[in-house]
Amino acid sequence: MSVGFTCQAVVKDKRFVKQMIRMLGEEKRYEVRQEEDYMRVGFCRLGDLFFQFGSGLDGEIPTQMVYGECTSSLAGAGFHAAAVRFVEELARETEMEIILSDETGYGDDHDFDRMREEHFYGWLKNLVSVCREREEQWPEAVSFGLCWDLDQYTPEEVPGTVFTPFGRFSIQKIVGWVEQEGIEPFAKEFFIWNEPGRDAGYYRNTALSLMWEECYFMPGSRSGRDRRINDRIIDDLERSLLLDRSLPFPAEEYITLCRLNEREPESVADVPMYEADYPIGYRRGNVREKIGSMTFVIPGSYLYEYDEDGNSHSWYDDLEEGWHAVRITALKSREESP
Repeated sequence: MSVGFTCQAVVKDKRFVKQMIRMLGEEKRYEVRQEEDYMRVGFCRLGDLFFQFGSGLDGEIPTQMVYGECTSSLAGAGFHAAAVRFVEELARETEMEIILSDETGYGDDHDFDRMREEHFYGWLKNLVSVCREREEQWPEAVSFGLCWDLDQYTPEEVPGTVFTPFGRFSIQKIVGWVEQEGIEPFAKEFFIWNEPGRDAGYYRNTALSLMWEECYFMPGSRSGRDRRINDRIIDDLERSLLLDRSLPFPAEEYITLCRLNEREPESVADVPMYEADYPIGYRRGNVREKIGSMTFVIPGSYLYEYDEDGNSHSWYDDLEEGWHAVRITALKSREESP
């Protein structure tokens, strides 16, 4: 069961409301994207607020409506609070009467600590319980994913572990950790946005999630994607350093990425080391890709391309020497044709 909220309102001037969503989002430096009557406001990694404009009823009278939806479980309580405040500010600026259905009750009392403890820490405790039960039933089983996007690759199997967008964890370790110290220490590592504001933990955890799930750990000179993802991680880690040098920090990965993008690293000799259960970065090993019913293993560092004309999927390393590529062409059978 995920955590989140929905909202809706009657719209008198759709164009004005869209402009206000964009203005408020850009003012707060959120990412705003629009396609016709659909808008997405990206607050943080894995933290989006969606708006859909359409027809509805005001009582029994047909009218224009806007519907909002937000699932905040993965990003954390800080994102949930920011998204609720965004909806409230939108209501004030547009003078719309927005009906907010917030299961956490934060929209009613704005009690952040209560909301985080009851709903987000409670949700995370349930995930740990799922891990414990699975470990007890299948102690020799391979690793499994939680909160993982099934439309993307699957990381390498490591027995006794769970893989998530926030890292790979030893099941025995997190179960013991939570039993001994409570859920909060684990929550501070798991959630990207766990506090009311964007503190050092927010930037470090954003960078860690990107390193685990998206980073190829390849030179920025290889592709624009490599350079962008490396730069973003470096920037977030340096923001974290600026805010709190006492927070455990992934210094080895930071220095590696600076070297790959030919950037001069900040001094981190005095910063405590962040210690992960396993080497950070799923794409540093092999990954499993799937097309239809076919699954195959390739190096996680390969770039991906899809050719619509040839209906082919390509993975390639794009190295200057010893270049490798995997190309798969998928054809639809006559029985599957529309």
